[in-house]
Amino acid sequence: MVKSLNIETALQAAKESQDIINQMSQLNVHQSEVSQFKSQVNNILSQTGDSDNFNPDFVYDTSLIINQPTFSKILFFNSNLYLLDSNHGRLDSVNPSNKSTKNVLISDQIKSSTKVLVDNNNFYISSSDSLNLIDKKSLVSKIDFKAINPSISITDLQFWNGSLYLLDNSAQSIWKFTPNSSGFGAPVSWLKNDAKLSLGSNSLAIDGKVWVLSESGQITPYLSGIKDNFKTNQTTNFSKASLLNTNADSDFLVFVDDSKFMRKIIFAMCLASCLVSTAIAQRKGDALMDDSWNATPNDVNNLLKSMKDMIDVNYNMQVKSLAEVDPDPGKNPVLFRSGHFNYTYNEAQRKKLREYMLAGGMVVFNTGLGSAPFYRSTMKELAMIFPEQPLQRLTSDHPIFHSYYEIDKVQYQSGVAKSGYRGNEPWFDAIEINCRVVALVSRWCLAVGWEDYEQEGFQAYKSKSAKQLGVNIFSYASAMRAWAKNAAQSMKFVDADAATADKVAMVQVVYDGVWKTRHAGLSVLLLTFNQRTSIPVKYTLKELRLTDPKVFNAPLLYMTGHEFFTIGRSEALQLKKYLENGGFLFAEACCGRKGFDMAFRQMISQILPTAPLKMVPATSTLFRSPNDVKSLGITPILQQELGKASIQPHLEGCELVPGQYCVVYSPFGMAGGWEMSQSPYAKAYDDVGSQKLGQNILMYAITQ
Repeated sequence: MVKSLNIETALQAAKESQDIINQMSQLNVHQSEVSQFKSQVNNILSQTGDSDNFNPDFVYDTSLIINQPTFSKILFFNSNLYLLDSNHGRLDSVNPSNKSTKNVLISDQIKSSTKVLVDNNNFYISSSDSLNLIDKKSLVSKIDFKAINPSISITDLQFWNGSLYLLDNSAQSIWKFTPNSSGFGAPVSWLKNDAKLSLGSNSLAIDGKVWVLSESGQITPYLSGIKDNFKTNQTTNFSKASLLNTNADSDFLVFVDDSKFMRKIIFAMCLASCLVSTAIAQRKGDALMDDSWNATPNDVNNLLKSMKDMIDVNYNMQVKSLAEVDPDPGKNPVLFRSGHFNYTYNEAQRKKLREYMLAGGMVVFNTGLGSAPFYRSTMKELAMIFPEQPLQRLTSDHPIFHSYYEIDKVQYQSGVAKSGYRGNEPWFDAIEINCRVVALVSRWCLAVGWEDYEQEGFQAYKSKSAKQLGVNIFSYASAMRAWAKNAAQSMKFVDADAATADKVAMVQVVYDGVWKTRHAGLSVLLLTFNQRTSIPVKYTLKELRLTDPKVFNAPLLYMTGHEFFTIGRSEALQLKKYLENGGFLFAEACCGRKGFDMAFRQMISQILPTAPLKMVPATSTLFRSPNDVKSLGITPILQQELGKASIQPHLEGCELVPGQYCVVYSPFGMAGGWEMSQSPYAKAYDDVGSQKLGQNILMYAITQ
């Protein structure tokens, strides 16, 4: 029998859930559901060393792999179990999630083996006196322990960061073998201060800490050779606990309690698995919200009523399951999901949400009472729904914080500071597609503030801040929905000739962060440039990281973004080399956002310290061809800021050679205008101005 303890992460998550449940109990709603969740969390705590009960669950019967199995050794790696049957000379793997199995090796050489190990994705089999590498369908000897030190008794061994750790129960010690040029050096005692292991220690596992298991089931961790604190408080009696396993990517410690051989594999389920089953088995089978969606039943209604008083607008609310949600955002432009626990969507639900958001809809995720499990689940789900677009925290100049109220600072209830967050800025994370927030995640709870709940310990916004943020969210969603609908019908350009032969490739720079704010902008500009000029060469677009040597084949690099970013040292050196060898960099702060502006200026000052950004004068040839640019229209929001409807073109540049720009930068947005659909919140040139100025920059880049 294999039993597992979900240690630090699950214990922390379970305690967070316990705190949330205690707070929910004070709300006096859905007490039967709260009681049910409380029972589930207590059960989970019992499996994480914080309670007296222990109730592992059945996962797989190994007799389905082979008749009369005698699997006696186990390895937990990359979410799979690797089972060694020395009697039958075979090594098999089991995936506990989907119940699948696979044979790794069948060989008579395995029949003398005592353990299976892994290091750097290489699998090893150990015997009483040697270590052997599994090389396809054979074993290759790597270490002869008797030759190294015949006095060492091998009880168990494990790799970590290339070194081999050997448990010697006879000496009550752990020996460390450090690799060197000839193989391994002489073993040294790893425990500090002449410490000794408990008698009966029979296996170890390593995930950064070294965990040692005794036959009684006692687990003792060591950190840097010194005993660390850990307590299971278990009442279960183990007669022959052995074969401890874990890895750095897992929340489990897995071990065997078996006086004979393993027949059934049993796992204690962690917090996420237990609560996912209740979250997806809802009143309508695939509900958008989990059981805690209505813990604050009047939250959205109260906000909508407040909005009537605050800004004199009327909204209505409907409660629907995800299956009932119309995929047309015109029917339900904003979806709101609140929750306290872990959850998952299935593939069909993810597909539906993705299509809904790309069509112009917006989904708002509220962490009930600041629930960390719900927040982590939302982060994971959004990463699967939009794998190409990372979730980013919105900075203070994002229009969502200024769409109605000017919100730079907020007031939090006391639980936020107790959680460790000391700031007073609003905390929203978001997925942005084409300059529009399609998914918004509030790290701290909005809902209780909308219901005017303020209580000691709540990880939430105070009522006034919550309501103002709510007004801003709906104001932003309304404006962007109208724009998104119009933008979807705007002019689209298609390059009928998909071949890239006889074309010169411009390169959009890929960096860590949201480097692609508009998915068609630069491609559209290149097409209109080809149409506008008589230059016989056709241009196409590639997307490359700065470390890719192919950037040196590009006459122009293009960078854009919304938020602050950094590039690595190797990327900076490559960009510097590219510019010094005659390359050209064109960058724009999409939507005129301050985060990108600050980051770009910082990057350029470090790469070209002797060639700072300076204003490009109106007399520059850059403004003469192919368009004579003297004045450009700007977006309404920039008009409000500057007090005029048009401005002289504002570009800045760097000169490594006097009179010749190698970098041209626009602090105002242009890419939305290339698509003929500037965002209503963009501080940017208008569509016509963006096209003209963009074409001139391209012409300047290829003719210098």
